[in-house]
Amino acid sequence: MSRWPRAVRLLTDLIMLDADPHAPYHLEIGSELIIDREAWVTSLHPVTVHRTERPAATAPEDLVASEHGDEEP
Repeated sequence: MSRWPRAVRLLTDLIMLDADPHAPYHLEIGSELIIDREAWVTSLHPVTVHRTERPAATAPEDLVASEHGDEEP
């Protein structure tokens, strides 16, 4: 059984996380091609997820309020 569906799902999730302006993550996909004949997924590109520091001003107001416990009951 191939692990391609898992690889596609993981990469899709990471791309969506990178595209979210409120998520403090940045995805970097390398252009190098890695071939591993013994792996389930045989052609790979290096992928790195970086955690970034984004200012609280870029977060939605409801998220900022809930993080600080300022929510109304």
